[in-house]
Amino acid sequence: MQPLVIWDSFKRFRHTYRNYLSVIYHMTKNQSLINVTFRDGYSTLLPNRIASIATFFEPMQIGSENFVSTLMANQVYYENKLLTLSGIIEEGEIGFIFGRKGHDWLKVENRVVFDVGASIGDSSVFFALKNAQKVIALEPFAKIYKYLNTNIEANNLHGIVIPIMAGYGTGEPVRIEPEKNKRASVLLNDEGTGIIINTYNFKQLFETFNVDSAVLKMDCEGCEYNIIQEDNNTIAKFEQIMMEFHFGDRGIVKKLKEAGFQVESRKYFGGTGGMIRAIRV
Repeated sequence: MQPLVIWDSFKRFRHTYRNYLSVIYHMTKNQSLINVTFRDGYSTLLPNRIASIATFFEPMQIGSENFVSTLMANQVYYENKLLTLSGIIEEGEIGFIFGRKGHDWLKVENRVVFDVGASIGDSSVFFALKNAQKVIALEPFAKIYKYLNTNIEANNLHGIVIPIMAGYGTGEPVRIEPEKNKRASVLLNDEGTGIIINTYNFKQLFETFNVDSAVLKMDCEGCEYNIIQEDNNTIAKFEQIMMEFHFGDRGIVKKLKEAGFQVESRKYFGGTGGMIRAIRV
């Protein structure tokens, strides 16, 4: 982990908890439940992941006890609106999306968004709240896809967020073992046995949904490298692109520049993963 990432994490924990050193220590030991004391004095036991998520928000604004009870009920406030997001203890990135507002850079109002690696639908819900015209949400794993559907219904987003149980790839179907590959943090590879999962390439997505222009958010644990095989004219249909890469940018930056994008690539996680932001010029 790079020094700036470590310092950023340290500041978040220090800002949120009185006993931040103890919380950080027990998190690094992967302790499942962590005793935390918020800055307003409220103490409780939190699941490891929830203790981390809380640091992206300002719990004291509504009272830490109220914040925790809301979060443990799979809910979160965003711009005075109470959202229901089932599955947050297991999956999703609500801290980054709703706390840090990490997708604000994407200008999605009145635009179609391709949400590749939609996970539990937290990013799709965010884009819908930002007045996206439509969100095409791809999620290939059955357990996570179920959360995606649940959250679309819970937040009354039928017709705006379109869930597709599929992955991004070559356009050919793959077979996966659903119990083995049940988490979003698994690379979608053809295992030869199991259930059939469809994949789309971008040309197919644009044609299937009759879209001429879109915004792309991609977080799919390795499938992002398929973009190198796409033709430049197809890629140029995106106005903005925001994607995580997991094993270096390995030709992605070069490909996007060839397709007419101004590209920013920032690495983290020891230099193998990072974030790409690209805008068509």
